[in-house]
Amino acid sequence: MAISGKSFFAAAAVAAGLYHLAPTAREKYSYMLSTRRVRSMKAGAGSGTGTGSAESAGNSAGDGAFGATEEKKVIYLTFDDGPGEHTLELLDLLEEYDVKASFFVVTEFVEKYPEAVIRMKDDGHLVGLHSWRHRSALLASGGFTKESFSRSMKTLKKLGISPKLYRAPWGEINRETILQTDRLGMERVYWTVMAEDWRGGQPANVTAGKLLARTGPEDVICIHDGRGSNDAPARTIEALKMVLPVWKSEGYEFRTLDQRECPVRG
Repeated sequence: MAISGKSFFAAAAVAAGLYHLAPTAREKYSYMLSTRRVRSMKAGAGSGTGTGSAESAGNSAGDGAFGATEEKKVIYLTFDDGPGEHTLELLDLLEEYDVKASFFVVTEFVEKYPEAVIRMKDDGHLVGLHSWRHRSALLASGGFTKESFSRSMKTLKKLGISPKLYRAPWGEINRETILQTDRLGMERVYWTVMAEDWRGGQPANVTAGKLLARTGPEDVICIHDGRGSNDAPARTIEALKMVLPVWKSEGYEFRTLDQRECPVRG
């Protein structure tokens, strides 16, 4: 049976798309599935990862969010998409509560807010790479991805930073991502908790409720200090003002991702 030229090109496009998608499917989604299985097993064993609905937790942040657990009471707080106009305010808040965090920066914004990244480093936070421009690797060519790493590393080197951890926008990678991170000796990392804090219409108390309800020992939280709709990073800071006292009162400590004992990806 003859294959028409149109069908051939359609099949080739699908094959190319699957080829481009393969690294993300193999790495990110396998990690997410394994993380979900682990969380389900913990919940079945009674250890849980937080209690109450997002709304009730957000409206009553002081009610507590965790049950008893034998795991280490450690949280890995991470931020994507910055730096931005609210990052220095965020760093003030983290300093107030003696919280160390990991920041995955967009280097075109680093060029705009270099003082924020210098402050991150000076305050003992981890500075990792997110991207040069916030673009999905599934929609980017290999050439763009290679250039993104090259430009990003040059920008960060000027500030005395050599990132060792990389988290891709949306966690989506392509084959060139793997080549570049391996060449640079960078570990690709993901997350276990999100709170949709980038949404333009999500109030701070709802973000706080999601964080309290979804977070437990050893979780890697991904929230944002840059981009987002309708000044979303400002509401993220307000949410953290609600949840940090709760986590502190529950005896949680905060570490950077390079201090994590178990893998941050599959």
